[in-house]
Amino acid sequence: MNSYAKQGVVKELNDSGEMNQAELAARIGIPKSTLSRTLQDLERRKLIIRYDNGPVRLPNQTSTVVTIHELGHNFDADHEDAGGYNQAYRWWRGYCHHTVMWSGYTVSGSEYEFSSDDYHGDSTHDDARRISETKGVVASYT
Repeated sequence: MNSYAKQGVVKELNDSGEMNQAELAARIGIPKSTLSRTLQDLERRKLIIRYDNGPVRLPNQTSTVVTIHELGHNFDADHEDAGGYNQAYRWWRGYCHHTVMWSGYTVSGSEYEFSSDDYHGDSTHDDARRISETKGVVASYT
């Protein structure tokens, strides 16, 4: 499945809210056949909700995780493969869990927290430290 298409769908729905599939395809600029396969996969993973009459939207949980994730980027928090110490973290406790900056969202494994050396993380997975370091810079954005 095309990860660009998935990210585009989730971002567009997060930014714009509920919309029909034709409008979504036009805004993202992907073929309807690709969108259809992408929506099927996202719906199977419970990342979107599709209605019989056509509209598509994000469930509230997905919207919340996407918002927290994107706010993390404003504070220079990063994904799992970014290098440096400001990276997402993953661990196993019955199944795979990961911090909010992990690039692949799953309903059952995404936690509402940033990686930290004090909990779910280590010295090379510490987005919380980076957020603390950059909060003054972000506060000055007015």
